[in-house]
Amino acid sequence: MNIFFSSESIRFLFGKKVKPESVAIYPFLLLSLLIFCNLNGILFSIFKISALGSPLILLSSLSIISLVSVKPGDFNWAFITFISFLLMFLITGWISGLVNFDKSFFSFSSALKGTRELITAMIIITTYYIFGNWFGKKNHPDQLIVLVFVFFFITLLAGIFENVLGLRDYMSVGVGDSERSLGFFGNPNETGYQANLTMMLSFYLYLRKRIRILSLLLLLSLSFYGAVLSFSKSAILSSIILIVLISVFQLFRAFSRDRIKRFESWKFIILFSLILFLGIRFIIIPFVKDLAPGQLKRLEVMTNLIVKGEFDNKTTSKRAGIFKDAIDLIKLRPVLGYGLNAFSKGGMFKSSPKHGVHNMFLKIAGESGIIMLLFFLFTLIYFIWISIFKIKGAEGFLLFSFILLFSLYSFGSHNSFGDKFSIGLFGVILSISYKTIKPNSENKKIIL
Repeated sequence: MNIFFSSESIRFLFGKKVKPESVAIYPFLLLSLLIFCNLNGILFSIFKISALGSPLILLSSLSIISLVSVKPGDFNWAFITFISFLLMFLITGWISGLVNFDKSFFSFSSALKGTRELITAMIIITTYYIFGNWFGKKNHPDQLIVLVFVFFFITLLAGIFENVLGLRDYMSVGVGDSERSLGFFGNPNETGYQANLTMMLSFYLYLRKRIRILSLLLLLSLSFYGAVLSFSKSAILSSIILIVLISVFQLFRAFSRDRIKRFESWKFIILFSLILFLGIRFIIIPFVKDLAPGQLKRLEVMTNLIVKGEFDNKTTSKRAGIFKDAIDLIKLRPVLGYGLNAFSKGGMFKSSPKHGVHNMFLKIAGESGIIMLLFFLFTLIYFIWISIFKIKGAEGFLLFSFILLFSLYSFGSHNSFGDKFSIGLFGVILSISYKTIKPNSENKKIIL
């Protein structure tokens, strides 16, 4: 982390002339505070002024892009593919809306809102990608993940200890749901998703020798607890799937030819199994017994969804009916759809007049057609393919697990591109995905 305290940075603070790139770290820190800790949302909740921090997000992004030198060859195909999809989704959504202007729920105000969301996503992911690419040339790529993790860890703690910190007195979004953790986002689903991303980053840092196994187990426990406190069915399910993925990954490494990897993996498996047993016996069972009726009902519904396969309005909070309505509408206009942001509005679906589709896959197909849905699926499959066959070790696992969590979250949300903390992290991950890391570079200094 010496870049933050380098001679160049110190000289800048005292008004000395420095290289422009060295100054980029300061707007990066501000941008990360606004996005990863949702300072923008916190400012809105306190001052009740919409998008109060948005100008700072734009200014910080433009500052980073203008300060950091970038070449066309710095953009890898993973980044280009995702940006191309976002741009094509925006264009086809507008074309569809204009073609069907007098025949659907498309409106200019709603489409402009969707446009701002997509353009903001493109700006944020590009900013973090460019900064991460430059940062990786000056330092080891995983150092940037260490910095980003600090913001994620702070936000995770905010969700876990929100009552102690008094956050509910300030966060205006979702305050009526008193039995679910809201964190910095004021939204339990986003809070649970963020907890799972923190778990993912924790395991990556462990693979990169940045944290020890006891720190990892503590972070995994805190992240899982953060997801559970959100009582988001998708977050809890995703958390369980991620833990299984981590366990399988470690099980494969336990039979590696590398003696050190075998030892570390078996140590993880044994300690994790012990903590899981003790956690279920002395923490989870008492925790479930003390749940409020509403919280217990959500867990029972999730159990029926997973174990019994009961996919209906009861187990999906009316989304099963909305999904069916959305599919019926898509069948009527499969080529172009109904226009940008049409499926995110209430009033489109008879099963629940107040809700949008709550599914990114159906949203894309419903707003810009089946071809764009296939493009999106191709993009996700492409990321999975390169994470398995092209990117080795910890970085491959990081990209694979992110796409897994992003896809699971997208299945229950129609705002995946609007969640800035997720899109910003995606830019960071893509920037380090193709970095060549030598085997001996894993011997890093422990920070936790």
